[in-house]
Amino acid sequence: MDIVHPPYAVLYVDDEPDLLEVAKEFLESSQEFAVDTRVSAKEALLHLKNQRYDAIVSDFQMPVMNGIAFLKEVRLSVGNVPFIIVTGRGREEVVIDALNNGADFYLQKGGDPDAAYAELIHVLRRAIQMRQAEISLVEQEQRYHDLQNATDLIQSIAPDGHFLFVNKKWRDTLQYREDELAMLTLFDLIHEESREHCRNLFPRVIGGEDVGIIDFAFRAKDGRTVYVEGFASCKIHEGKPQYTRGIFKDVTDRKLTESALRESENRFRTIFENSPYPIAINSMPDMKFVTVNAAFLNVSGYAKTEVLGKTPSEIGLLSTNDATRLVSRMGMTGRIADMPLSLKVKDGRSVHVFFSTTPVTISNQPASMTMILEVKPLNQVNPDLVQKSEEFTAPDEGVRADTEDLSQREHTKRENEEKVRMLAEESPDGILITDLTGMILFCNGAAANIFCAGSEPDRMRSANLLDFILPDARDELQKNFNRSPQEKECFPLNAEAMTISRRKIWIEGTGKRIVFANVPAIIISLRDISARKRMEDALRQTNKQLNLLSSITRHDVLNKVAIILGYIEITHMAGGPPPDYPKLFERIESSTRIIKSQMEFTRIYQNLGTKEPEWQKPVKSLARAHLPESIVVKNELGDLEIFADLLIEYVFQNLADNVVRHGGEVTEIRMESHPDPEGLTIVFEDNGKGVPAAEKEKIFKRGYGKHTGLGLFLAREILSITGITITETGMEGTGARFEIHVPDNAYRFTGTEVE
Repeated sequence: MDIVHPPYAVLYVDDEPDLLEVAKEFLESSQEFAVDTRVSAKEALLHLKNQRYDAIVSDFQMPVMNGIAFLKEVRLSVGNVPFIIVTGRGREEVVIDALNNGADFYLQKGGDPDAAYAELIHVLRRAIQMRQAEISLVEQEQRYHDLQNATDLIQSIAPDGHFLFVNKKWRDTLQYREDELAMLTLFDLIHEESREHCRNLFPRVIGGEDVGIIDFAFRAKDGRTVYVEGFASCKIHEGKPQYTRGIFKDVTDRKLTESALRESENRFRTIFENSPYPIAINSMPDMKFVTVNAAFLNVSGYAKTEVLGKTPSEIGLLSTNDATRLVSRMGMTGRIADMPLSLKVKDGRSVHVFFSTTPVTISNQPASMTMILEVKPLNQVNPDLVQKSEEFTAPDEGVRADTEDLSQREHTKRENEEKVRMLAEESPDGILITDLTGMILFCNGAAANIFCAGSEPDRMRSANLLDFILPDARDELQKNFNRSPQEKECFPLNAEAMTISRRKIWIEGTGKRIVFANVPAIIISLRDISARKRMEDALRQTNKQLNLLSSITRHDVLNKVAIILGYIEITHMAGGPPPDYPKLFERIESSTRIIKSQMEFTRIYQNLGTKEPEWQKPVKSLARAHLPESIVVKNELGDLEIFADLLIEYVFQNLADNVVRHGGEVTEIRMESHPDPEGLTIVFEDNGKGVPAAEKEKIFKRGYGKHTGLGLFLAREILSITGITITETGMEGTGARFEIHVPDNAYRFTGTEVE
């Protein structure tokens, strides 16, 4: 067919370079597409910053960033470009996830390549054409959608006042239906308080005048007053007004808040000015008078002009010492209640008063409001009150009864404390009480059993709980110990700890701030959850293995099969072997050998962690490796044994295999060990060309390398079963150097000869 448009630009992303080459060959043979390829989503995203495409095709299962994550990034950074996900068969959950995240189509790998790529061409063509057809429609609909879904109230009014258009926000706010509005005019809905104002403005707007911000009120269908403010303009054609356009915001809440605030201020002003008690408001922290009421002026004898803007000390009302006491008390407690003071009023008299002060905010500035209660001299007090005061101060039976009641309460308190102690002792959970530094004040038997394996609780007393907690969780626990006394809610404790015998355990529990023996303390309830953690770790490892095995069989092998079938189909399309057929057959052979290696990997990997680890000699494992006679092995490990998975033999055989495959002209392998701060380091090094600095960590990633990319990945997985780690630390040009770090409880020297 004749192509009347330029070829559509397509970006194809897959981590299999051979598969990309086959796909590019098929798509471009149709003359409809110009295909760019990238081997990772990260690389594709960088490329998309400078290049736009008519469509994107992406594999689902790729390292670092899979197809769904890539799709999400494309939607955020590029927009609504057609996106097709390619996935393995039987991955329905991937299909659902892809469509939910905005993929346009999905295709499944496998089957006849000619049919598969024909379907891809059809899907690409359809997706691109549909998107181009949608663009103009979307642009038209977007304007209407924006109006309908705007958060502002939008209206259009005819010159006679009838409604031509209102948006959804307008209808929802005022609760009128469109059929009801057809029978009403704008002024039927204007609130009475704004009607005259709007009648004056409307002719000016119709005349094309810019009247600025319009502030008025509607009456909603249910009778509510809805205050709005905004702008209105008029569409004028050939000198005649066509319709007005108005955009308004609902400011009802703000108006009501302002009204309520004014009412509140008026009530406060009335109470303040008419209170029979002296009241003063002072700015903080300088204590200058902001305002005082009439009662204050009456008691102090000062005029308002003599007081405002000055401090109590400056006018002589308070001594410097008393003023300092007030400021200090406010700083510590935030408020003052019934503090006795002596005021020196204007005529020189001393007036005894009680001060009550509370913080307030005046004009958004901190201030204090003080109410003063004058204490009358005793000879002015009612004689009956004096008599009652004397009777109250005389000793009586009531005081003795109160003393006996207090003693009884103390006795009951001690009994309750003893009951609590007994309950703690018998609790199946560990109970600890510590001071705020972590020092253990009380420990029940269950807690002692967790940390001391059956020892008496006394062994834990005077120890520090923080010493048992491993560093990763210690800082968080210390923060909880340092909580403010007001923070009385429980806090969680979930940490890895070390017993007295240096056995690692996991503990879980809660802590709370209490008072113990009249001092601040922390009570902690905890359990040893190490067994549960080991089960969770085992389950995670099992799921990880199943996912990886599924990935290899579904994705890696399927990709290689697709490559082989693709190359075969290319030869069919050419009508016989193409000129470069030796290279073609070499690629087919390479893909076939990789499939064989991947199947061997799955056989080994499925057994990982299925049997209990054992003590094993690394030297025996290396002895079984197939090394050429030109390579000399220098073994300095002696009788070292490490506690590892039974597949440890594969680790050292794989290291030896990497020497042969990638080391270049290697003549020597050396193995030695030396202690390190956390255990033992085994060194495996050769005198070959070494590993480039940029690849030292990548070589342990699945799929990285010139072969299957599974060997060193599997080696690290095998070692991790018993907490052993492996890193590459050599210098490029001087040889590869692998350091295997063994925990201090996972190695030993047997003292026996190595076979």
